[in-house]
Amino acid sequence: MTILVGFDDHADGPGGERLYENHTVLLCRTRWGKIVRQEDFYVDTVRMIGFDRKLTELGM
Repeated sequence: MTILVGFDDHADGPGGERLYENHTVLLCRTRWGKIVRQEDFYVDTVRMIGFDRKLTELGM
């Protein structure tokens, strides 16, 4: 079975400011109820790099 899921992802900082947002699609293949392969697709991977920098600045 193939499962395709799309969702919006975001993270807010301690002061409530939006640190990160992106759209993601997961593609999963299953056999007998278990995921045997998963691929993640992000609309903009550069946003993830910026998010990692912000987390480092916040000491997280």
